[in-house]
Amino acid sequence: MPGKHSAILLECAWGFVVGYQRLGIFLALMVLVATCQTTVPLRGQVVSSTPAADFELTSQSAQTIHLAEFQGRVVVLAFLDTDCTGDCPGITSKLIETADQIDSSEAGRVAFLAVTTAPDVDTVGRAAQFCNAKGTPSNFYFLTGGRPQVEAVWTSYTHPESAAALPDKLVLIDPIGQVRSYMSTSSLAAEDLRHNIRTLLAEENLLALPLCH
Repeated sequence: MPGKHSAILLECAWGFVVGYQRLGIFLALMVLVATCQTTVPLRGQVVSSTPAADFELTSQSAQTIHLAEFQGRVVVLAFLDTDCTGDCPGITSKLIETADQIDSSEAGRVAFLAVTTAPDVDTVGRAAQFCNAKGTPSNFYFLTGGRPQVEAVWTSYTHPESAAALPDKLVLIDPIGQVRSYMSTSSLAAEDLRHNIRTLLAEENLLALPLCH
């Protein structure tokens, strides 16, 4: 009888162990699912995710650039001109500062695109001179083109509530090609821009988890 009781106790103990293991696995799965659904709020004028309109322009190195080729990267879309007066110097310096402070392991996952606001003046040569003078990083592209091409980009990326003739905000596009936030250029803080970039990169990392599909 003692042997029988020992066997029963052992079986019960094993049942508790298996039960706790299953409970632990269940709780771990719940944590992972919750993690997939947790996002840090973006800063700026956050919008419902909408597909970013593709475009074709020319970079400072005379390369044809399509927005679609940056799929898989966070894109910071700005609007500048090579004369760079008014808010332009401050915006440019903050873009470069942000790019320089991105971890080297993530630099390849972020692109800074500056679309000209003066297409009749900004040639490829002027764009190259601008980038050389400002010391822009390799993931910075100053984009020029014919007025019809450029105006189409302005129309696509002017904030819906803006009355400005030209786009007056930075546009944040996530790695799956969705417009996520508009950021004021008149009060742009580099820390806010870095926060948004880190947030969108973190979202992509979460979406890569098997349970987040």
